[in-house]
Amino acid sequence: MKFEEMFTEYLHGDQERFLDKYSHVEYKRLKEVLKSCRSCKHSENSCSSEQESANGNEAKGLCQDDQQLKLQEGRVLIQYITINAIAIRKILKKYDKVHGSTNGENFRSKMRAKHLELLQSPWLIELGAFFMNIRGSNAERSQGSNQYSFDFDAARPVMTMSLLESAELEYDLTCAICLDTVFNPYALSCGHLFCKLCARSAASMMIFQGLKAARVYANSVHMLELNLLLKNRCKEYWKERMIAERAEIVKQYKEYCDFQTKYAIGHQLLL
Repeated sequence: MKFEEMFTEYLHGDQERFLDKYSHVEYKRLKEVLKSCRSCKHSENSCSSEQESANGNEAKGLCQDDQQLKLQEGRVLIQYITINAIAIRKILKKYDKVHGSTNGENFRSKMRAKHLELLQSPWLIELGAFFMNIRGSNAERSQGSNQYSFDFDAARPVMTMSLLESAELEYDLTCAICLDTVFNPYALSCGHLFCKLCARSAASMMIFQGLKAARVYANSVHMLELNLLLKNRCKEYWKERMIAERAEIVKQYKEYCDFQTKYAIGHQLLL
């Protein structure tokens, strides 16, 4: 089955409820636009605007109480993101083929550089962690259990996601600062995962201060599901990091109190 047929069948199947509520790639319409470009030498600008509009959105709806419903909803969201991301890639590739250019690839490179691609979203990692957390100890026996896998014993800890067309994505779970597995992780707008303590230290902030106090962290995402996954799968490591972080919090808080005390005493002496 060609991708266009698979994409159309997907949109107008069980996922038809997404059409009116969420953005999706108009794959067939964009292909028709590109066909007309073969006889139009000056259509790059119009096609470029069509290409930039080919943007999918993550559907949001993990609000049911029942775990099975949440699991099914998470599976639908992952599939929705994946198939729209593939559609964008194919349209841009088709654009370059029709026009004999590299504009499509350049546009995709800019999206990747700005971490705007759907498959780069930290929420996709959260969905994968959420998926594995709900499955728990029955993960290997549950339906679709091999879509996400987690390997902590490798040279570097990774989360692997299986996509359509036999493709795979790997998400590195190593903190770019301490070079260890992330603990209490945050995803920053730069696209990297950091430990909460490391991110605050890099911004010269006390650990008990809010992470978004630094402007560079304004769009940070607290990876709660990923942290829970690490807590359940890497118990000894997680416990060691928790003890170390608590000790650092106590140390920083004492230093902060000493500084405030000295400042208050000095201020009183000046008066």
